[in-house]
Amino acid sequence: MDRIKGICFILILVVVSSSAFTCPECDLRSCSSLDPATCPLGVTKDPCDCCPVCYKTEGEVCGGPWNIFGKCGEHLFCNRLTSTTSDYEGFNPDGICTKINS
Repeated sequence: MDRIKGICFILILVVVSSSAFTCPECDLRSCSSLDPATCPLGVTKDPCDCCPVCYKTEGEVCGGPWNIFGKCGEHLFCNRLTSTTSDYEGFNPDGICTKINS
């Protein structure tokens, strides 16, 4: 019985770790060069909080797990698309940057 519990525990760890997002140690030398003038809504950090990237503008893809597709700029929100296939795919889905209605 203990052997079965051990195997189940290991399987759970494998499943959980396979969906984890890990970042390498931040090395700014590995970042692509970015001219802030090319970012109409300003500059933020990548999902690993290391390299500078542009905020997304209206109509661009955003969100996703751990905001892998980027964050929307000021006065915009990530209008996340709902998944109809499975709960797993619906986890923090991607979306489109949309104006906030005042």
